[in-house]
Amino acid sequence: MTSTELPDGAVSSEYEYEIRPVVRVVDYSNYTTKSALPSPCYRWTGCGDRPCEMPKAPLHYGLAPWRYPNISPIIFLRYWSWSLGDAYNPYVYNTISPLSYSFPDFSWVEVVRFAARTSYVGSDGAGYGLWFWIVPGSGVRVNIGKSIRFVDKTLAVEWSKQVAGNTQLNCTSTDSASCTEHDDIFFCTAARLHGYDSIITKRHFIKMAHLSGRSSDMLELILCPPEEPPEQKTACPSMLSYRSAGGGNCTCNPDGEILSCMESGDRGLLALDDSYGTRPITTISIFLITNIGLVTVFIYVCIVLCRQMATRRRKESTQRRKEGPRPLLAQLPNTSSMTVS
Repeated sequence: MTSTELPDGAVSSEYEYEIRPVVRVVDYSNYTTKSALPSPCYRWTGCGDRPCEMPKAPLHYGLAPWRYPNISPIIFLRYWSWSLGDAYNPYVYNTISPLSYSFPDFSWVEVVRFAARTSYVGSDGAGYGLWFWIVPGSGVRVNIGKSIRFVDKTLAVEWSKQVAGNTQLNCTSTDSASCTEHDDIFFCTAARLHGYDSIITKRHFIKMAHLSGRSSDMLELILCPPEEPPEQKTACPSMLSYRSAGGGNCTCNPDGEILSCMESGDRGLLALDDSYGTRPITTISIFLITNIGLVTVFIYVCIVLCRQMATRRRKESTQRRKEGPRPLLAQLPNTSSMTVS
């Protein structure tokens, strides 16, 4: 493949992705410009959008799945909604309809990234590359270098498996789930083989789906430095440079839960909820109890109905015995006294 040829599913650097931009809202309940936000209002999360007024990590996703037709109960059981980054991230969509964005090579792109301890996504690096969400309006930029772009992640996975004979993922020195659970472990190996510094891909499948019912507008950015860093668990890998939305200096707090520029006064700290860490157990327990309860009620109703039918049959049988046996034939009239004229 020459430098001008692109694999199936890949697009040029001028390609425009449709994405809804966000605004950073640290305290939505006291946000002074709430009227400027679209109505209905939705928050950005790595698992899909959520209504702004909805509790941040509601257990009723699993307790009342029929209220959310865009979310499969099976998906809920696999991923639930207990990620700290999803529950407390400060990003709110500020448009109802998506806007068009292109990401030329070597451009600075606004992104979101969480520390591994806050999310189900785990760590990266160690051969897996450095992963970000592309989120216009986040306020923090990274340089994408020379990038290859895909319109569907499944096509990016197919390309990476075809062109990379093996993975550079170090599964002996890290406990990363990427070693056993992900199908995208060849991304950075394939990118480096073809001279790319990053991969941009649209993700059509969202773990929990948009509650708004919209189709996916989630973009992933995978940075593949020439020298792969060791396992990374922070929101801001130290080997990268960052810029603010306006192009100024950006110092990221390595102790923060979410990528941010400290020059803006935001240290990227997210307060841990008391139930965080036990929420998966709580969620699954309540989900199972609720659904087992529904099954139990159904079985109970069936038993009651069967007993009522059996009781009715017994009553009918008793009543027939009291009335005595019924004649098989109707009583014929007595014709002995009749005369023939």
